[in-house]
Amino acid sequence: MATRSRGKKAAKSAKRRPRADVLTRFSSSNQPERYGGAAGRKGSKNLQAKLTEADVRQARVRYRKGTLIKTLARAYRVNASTMSLAVRGLTFRHVR
Repeated sequence: MATRSRGKKAAKSAKRRPRADVLTRFSSSNQPERYGGAAGRKGSKNLQAKLTEADVRQARVRYRKGTLIKTLARAYRVNASTMSLAVRGLTFRHVR
């Protein structure tokens, strides 16, 4: 039985397997230094935050009253997925 050659691209990608001993960027203990001290910053203190805690509180109230996530996202100038995560409490969990 003849074996089939995978080709150059397949052979290269087969060689690049993630190593279990290498830490990912989320599990690294060096993350605060490596990412400019942003690790562990909650809410608007995170350097990449698009919303503030006050924005999230207002958006959650408006959402409970029936405003669509798409409309809220446009009002706060963020993506609908960002607004959805904030309103549902998957991000900004510390905001009540």
